Amino acid sequence: MKFTAIPRYLLDLAPGSRLYRETVAKTLILKTEKITLSQLESFLLKSAHTLIPDAYLVEGVEKLWNKYAVSSRQLETEREATLGQLNAFLEGLGYFG
Repeated sequence: MKFTAIPRYLLDLAPGSRLYRETVAKTLILKTEKITLSQLESFLLKSAHTLIPDAYLVEGVEKLWNKYAVSSRQLETEREATLGQLNAFLEGLGYFG
């Protein structure tokens, strides 16, 4: 029977090696994170309706919409006016024309 050398990558993953410990630690962290996020999502889905009734949620969204809604035309108009002021300022400094 002929003896062949053990490949380096297998030795690096042998129990007790630094790479093995790091791999196990990363795997445990990822699994713990996955379980924690799953439990958190489950909790939030179960308790969402008890924490915030739907009527309050809809009312809150409507208040935010009424307060912060801006049409794209209004934004474009304001942008064009500001751009005109900036161009005039830059022309005054000699960057244009």
